[in-house]
Amino acid sequence: MENTNRASYNAALSLPTRKFIEMPHSTEILNELGYILGRANAGEPTGLVISGVTGTGKSSILSHFKASWDADLEKGECSPIALIKTPSKPSDKMLLENELTALGDPSPRSGDLSSKRDRRDALIKTTNIKVLIYDDFQHIVEHRGEKVARQLLDELKNLSEQFGISLVFAGVNTVEQVGVINEQIDSRFSSLKRVRVMSIENDNEFYYFQSFIKSMAITKGITDVDLTKDNYIYRFYYAIKGDLRILNNLINKALYIFKLSKNTKLQLNHFETAFNDINSKTWENENDKRVNPFDPKKLSTVKKQLGIKA
Repeated sequence: MENTNRASYNAALSLPTRKFIEMPHSTEILNELGYILGRANAGEPTGLVISGVTGTGKSSILSHFKASWDADLEKGECSPIALIKTPSKPSDKMLLENELTALGDPSPRSGDLSSKRDRRDALIKTTNIKVLIYDDFQHIVEHRGEKVARQLLDELKNLSEQFGISLVFAGVNTVEQVGVINEQIDSRFSSLKRVRVMSIENDNEFYYFQSFIKSMAITKGITDVDLTKDNYIYRFYYAIKGDLRILNNLINKALYIFKLSKNTKLQLNHFETAFNDINSKTWENENDKRVNPFDPKKLSTVKKQLGIKA
């Protein structure tokens, strides 16, 4: 008897890994990250706020920046960039532990707050860190309150001045409040970058999203179906509404279903099943008229709800 669990495992394991797709809007942000790193090395550290709605690729841009820089390091050379994940419940203890983890501390949970701060500062100095990137920094703004956020920003400002470090705060749109909460942080930062949200609201936006889909199909090794046809673009946009993580999950699941099928090429019905799988939650509003965009019978409904004229 065939081991279906093993077949499922093998199909999932063989899926192509997610690759960073550089688009003009991400290149602009990567260039700005390069600028603040350069200014830190020149002795004039600055800062950057990166904001955008969930799923627009902020974390991917940050990870790509660090990975691409680290790839050029000499053997044994320390990265000048620390990418820190802000905890969803950002107590002082948890944030310090995440900072220590990003800086390579072998025991980030050991010690009291004072010793943790001392180790963090020592690691910054000995590893010659030049950029501290705080991803999901909106958690500080949203959950700690203005007074605590101001105190933390003052502490980070002092770190920047003491060690010549540029700072990056990234997150959903509320992260932009850091400049309001702490005016000195605002005056030190070089710019605010808002990550573009994919849409199809006009021809330029449609073609931009279409070019992204084309690049993603290439990275996923999809050659037997043209995902850039207009009807596919409408379906994809309806399914994800700009959330690129959903797009990645959707395509992965469709490829997985295809690999388990007896079909010889990727088909629309694979996406239809995948959409049902990743969108299994019940709509909160029972009167919601949304449909499965990959159901061939629902394309006219999809276009109508998107405002596409027949």
